[in-house]
Amino acid sequence: MEETKKRLYQQLIESHIELNQHLSVHPLVKHYIEQEKNDIKHALSKFENDTFGICEFSGELIPLDIMHHLPTIRNTNEWKEIHKKFGKSNIPYGG
Repeated sequence: MEETKKRLYQQLIESHIELNQHLSVHPLVKHYIEQEKNDIKHALSKFENDTFGICEFSGELIPLDIMHHLPTIRNTNEWKEIHKKFGKSNIPYGG
Protein backbone atom coordinates (compact mmCIF):
# COMPACT_ATOMS: atom_id res chain seq x y z
CA MET A 1 0.00 0.00 0.00
CA GLU A 2 2.80 2.43 0.82
CA GLU A 3 4.37 1.82 -2.60
CA THR A 4 1.05 2.64 -4.27
CA LYS A 5 0.79 5.86 -2.27
CA LYS A 6 4.34 6.81 -3.27
CA ARG A 7 3.45 6.29 -6.94
CA LEU A 8 0.30 8.39 -6.55
CA TYR A 9 2.29 11.14 -4.87
CA GLN A 10 4.79 11.15 -7.74
CA GLN A 11 1.93 11.16 -10.25
CA LEU A 12 0.42 14.22 -8.57
CA ILE A 13 3.76 16.05 -8.62
CA GLU A 14 4.24 15.26 -12.32
CA SER A 15 0.68 16.34 -13.15
CA HIS A 16 1.20 19.64 -11.36
CA ILE A 17 4.39 20.30 -13.35
CA GLU A 18 2.66 19.43 -16.64
CA LEU A 19 -0.27 21.72 -15.86
CA ASN A 20 2.10 24.59 -15.11
CA GLN A 21 3.73 24.06 -18.50
CA HIS A 22 0.39 24.22 -20.31
CA LEU A 23 -1.02 27.30 -18.59
CA SER A 24 0.41 29.74 -21.10
CA VAL A 25 -0.06 27.39 -24.06
CA HIS A 26 -3.81 26.98 -23.60
CA PRO A 27 -5.30 30.29 -22.39
CA LEU A 28 -8.88 29.20 -23.18
CA VAL A 29 -8.71 26.42 -20.61
CA LYS A 30 -6.68 28.32 -18.03
CA HIS A 31 -9.58 28.28 -15.54
CA TYR A 32 -9.84 24.48 -15.68
CA ILE A 33 -6.09 24.05 -15.42
CA GLU A 34 -6.07 26.28 -12.32
CA GLN A 35 -8.88 24.23 -10.79
CA GLU A 36 -6.98 21.00 -11.41
CA LYS A 37 -3.80 22.53 -9.96
CA ASN A 38 -5.73 23.48 -6.81
CA ASP A 39 -7.09 19.94 -6.51
CA ILE A 40 -3.56 18.57 -6.86
CA LYS A 41 -2.20 20.98 -4.24
CA HIS A 42 -4.97 19.88 -1.89
CA ALA A 43 -4.17 16.20 -2.47
CA LEU A 44 -0.46 16.85 -1.88
CA SER A 45 -1.27 18.62 1.39
CA LYS A 46 -3.29 15.56 2.43
CA PHE A 47 -0.15 13.48 1.87
CA GLU A 48 1.78 15.83 4.15
CA ASN A 49 -0.95 15.59 6.83
CA ASP A 50 -1.27 11.79 6.55
CA THR A 51 -4.90 12.12 5.48
CA PHE A 52 -4.50 11.13 1.82
CA GLY A 53 -7.07 8.50 0.85
CA ILE A 54 -9.41 9.34 3.71
CA CYS A 55 -12.93 10.59 2.95
CA GLU A 56 -13.27 14.20 4.12
CA PHE A 57 -16.89 13.58 5.18
CA SER A 58 -16.94 10.17 6.82
CA GLY A 59 -13.29 9.59 7.71
CA GLU A 60 -13.43 6.21 5.96
CA LEU A 61 -10.64 5.00 3.70
CA ILE A 62 -11.26 5.55 0.01
CA PRO A 63 -10.38 2.35 -1.88
CA LEU A 64 -6.93 2.48 -3.49
CA ASP A 65 -8.31 1.41 -6.87
CA ILE A 66 -10.38 4.60 -6.91
CA MET A 67 -7.45 6.70 -5.65
CA HIS A 68 -5.30 5.24 -8.42
CA HIS A 69 -7.70 6.52 -11.10
CA LEU A 70 -8.60 9.78 -9.39
CA PRO A 71 -5.92 10.74 -6.84
CA THR A 72 -7.49 14.16 -6.24
CA ILE A 73 -10.79 12.72 -5.00
CA ARG A 74 -11.80 14.22 -1.66
CA ASN A 75 -14.68 12.03 -0.58
CA THR A 76 -16.69 8.96 -1.49
CA ASN A 77 -19.69 11.06 -2.52
CA GLU A 78 -17.57 12.58 -5.27
CA TRP A 79 -16.89 9.12 -6.68
CA LYS A 80 -20.59 8.21 -6.49
CA GLU A 81 -21.45 11.34 -8.50
CA ILE A 82 -18.82 10.55 -11.12
CA HIS A 83 -20.06 6.98 -11.34
CA LYS A 84 -23.67 8.17 -11.73
CA LYS A 85 -22.76 10.75 -14.37
CA PHE A 86 -20.51 8.60 -16.53
CA GLY A 87 -22.02 5.19 -15.89
CA LYS A 88 -20.09 2.02 -16.54
CA SER A 89 -16.66 1.70 -15.10
CA ASN A 90 -14.22 -1.08 -14.34
CA ILE A 91 -13.73 0.49 -10.92
CA PRO A 92 -16.15 -0.67 -8.21
CA TYR A 93 -18.91 1.71 -7.18
CA GLY A 94 -18.22 1.31 -3.48
CA GLY A 95 -21.60 2.04 -2.12
